[in-house]
Amino acid sequence: MTYGLQLGDVIDLAAERARLAKRRDKLEAEAAAIRGRLGSPAFVDKAPEEVIEENRTKLAAAEAETVRIAQALECLV
Repeated sequence: MTYGLQLGDVIDLAAERARLAKRRDKLEAEAAAIRGRLGSPAFVDKAPEEVIEENRTKLAAAEAETVRIAQALECLV
């Protein structure tokens, strides 16, 4: 069962869309930077495995959060 709430009278939808879009853009930039690091043979060859795994975890988290934000933005029409 799905419920919906009319939030237009409670929150400023334009401000919320702007906030989410700003967060999405920041996460996309972070993910791109991490992909760049992980795609660099110099980084991968020299970095300890823990650091590489930490970057992979951060990348997965950023990508998952980006998807969640995209879904939230779709709901705020």
